[in-house]
Amino acid sequence: ALVARESGHGEADRTATVGDPPAGVSPAEVAIAPRAVVAALQDERNLATIRLIGVEDALVLPVSDTAQARSATDAAVAAFEAFVAASPEGAAYSEGLGSLDGLGLLRSDIDADPGPRTLDNLPASQDVFARYSELVDAVLSDQVAFADSIDDPGVRAGAEAYARGVQL
Repeated sequence: ALVARESGHGEADRTATVGDPPAGVSPAEVAIAPRAVVAALQDERNLATIRLIGVEDALVLPVSDTAQARSATDAAVAAFEAFVAASPEGAAYSEGLGSLDGLGLLRSDIDADPGPRTLDNLPASQDVFARYSELVDAVLSDQVAFADSIDDPGVRAGAEAYARGVQL
C-alpha cells in the first residue's frame, strides 16, 4: 500500500512505499493512491515558487531544498507507478501519470530561469505555480473520475469526499 506519513514536527515525511497489493485491492485504496504524489508535487511547487522570488526564508515548508523536494517527488511518483502497475484498477490513473512526463521540462525551466530572486520575478513564479498545479490537477482528475466509477454508494461517497478534500 502507498504510505504518506506526517512527522510529529509539523513536517511531512512523504516517502511513499509500495508493497505488493493484495489480489483484491479495494476501490477505496485505489481512490486514495495518489495522495503521496499530490503532496510531494505541492511541496516541490511551493518551494520552487517561493525560491524564484527569494522569500524561501520567510516560510517553513515540509522540504528545505530543491534536491530534497525533487527526490521526494520522484520517490512518490515511482511508488505510485508501481502501485498502478500492480493494481487491477490502476489504469484509472494513466492520464494523470502521463501528465507527469512534463515534470522534467518544468524542472529544467526552473533551473534555467535567469530572473532575479526578488518580487520582480513574480511572473515566472506564477507560471511555475500554474504548471505544477496542472500536473496535480491531472492526477486529481483521474482520482475524481475513478471515484465516480465506484459502484458501492458508500465507498463512492467517501472517495469523492476524499478527492474534494485533497483538491483544497
